[in-house]
Amino acid sequence: AVALPGLGLARAELTPGLACQRAADWLDELVGALGLERFSLVVHATAGPPGLEMAVRRHRSVEGLVISNTFAWPLDDSRRLRFFVRLVGSRPFAWANVGLNFLPRITARAGRRGGRFDDRERAAILGPYGERATRRHLQNYLRGVSTERELFAILERRLGVFARTRTLLVYGTHDNGFKAGF
Repeated sequence: AVALPGLGLARAELTPGLACQRAADWLDELVGALGLERFSLVVHATAGPPGLEMAVRRHRSVEGLVISNTFAWPLDDSRRLRFFVRLVGSRPFAWANVGLNFLPRITARAGRRGGRFDDRERAAILGPYGERATRRHLQNYLRGVSTERELFAILERRLGVFARTRTLLVYGTHDNGFKAGF
């Protein structure tokens, strides 16, 4: 697995408002540097938009896709998700997320449907966000949900290049995207 720039152990300069675009560029450079001529791509959560943008650019090399709990279109077009987009991009949310590690802590505490996370799982969720710099990057990706709307709109139109590509969509019936009608 590859951590996006600035998240986990992957250090990177913070570029406010352009997290997904920069990550797509970085992933594109990585695939080129590795000389990958054919590959399958797995994307999840915040890695979805930059991963899929990179994949569209290199669509002739993509043999298959696995897409889980993510998106590749402007979320504010959905009435149901408009509030979420505004919330995660707001200054109060940024303050709570960067200063207090809000989102990872809530995720680790709330658990999952059907049970709570054990100590190892909570540590895996909280571990990458122990440093404030990493939380700034996480918030930049979350803010990008609204600031990088044009990238998502263009990406949505370009996804047709995968019409004949083997693709596995992994969404549960309790997934927020599924509930929103995607």
